[in-house]
Amino acid sequence: MASLELGAVILLVVATWHLLRTAAPLVDLRTLRIPTFGNAMVGSSLIWLVIGAIPFLLPLLFQTVFGWSPIKSGALVLFVFVGNVAITGAARSVSMTGYTTLALSDVPPAQMRTANALASTAQQLFTGLAVVLASLALRLGDAVGRLASTAPSARFAYVIAFLTISGVGAIATAVALRLHPSAGDVLTTGVAGSPTAPSAPGSG
Repeated sequence: MASLELGAVILLVVATWHLLRTAAPLVDLRTLRIPTFGNAMVGSSLIWLVIGAIPFLLPLLFQTVFGWSPIKSGALVLFVFVGNVAITGAARSVSMTGYTTLALSDVPPAQMRTANALASTAQQLFTGLAVVLASLALRLGDAVGRLASTAPSARFAYVIAFLTISGVGAIATAVALRLHPSAGDVLTTGVAGSPTAPSAPGSG
């Protein structure tokens, strides 16, 4: 297992090095150097991790902690997400639309195609990686429970897992706060701002 993880890290480093050096990469990572695009990609990817991890953890929680049958736990999760769509679906749609719009606001036309490709790839990738996050968070909760008590409970492991996933969502908020106040101004003024440059002294 350790050799597989090491091999995956090496392949990731080599692939990143290749994509940054080649003239016409399949996925142009250089677009991430655009502040609005880079921050929006990081923030939206973290949000996709959180959105995808919850449906994985809830059925396990209901079955392993509450002792429910797979049918009962699955039915409850279904109703939970029907309510979720009705209540918070609009807020989620607005947030993801905002991320997408902001991400492409400062991308030059010549890089728009590659930026769109990278954004679509990141969404699919991190939606799948959400299961990995949920699994790691649950393993972390189990490890912490074993250290904190001689008789760790499954309930405690899930508490740590959900807190970990909440922390990932908080990081997404911190990433959004790093954006310059003028980020995305081009959408309303038609003039690109300078997110990385400080305001001139005495300017309004």
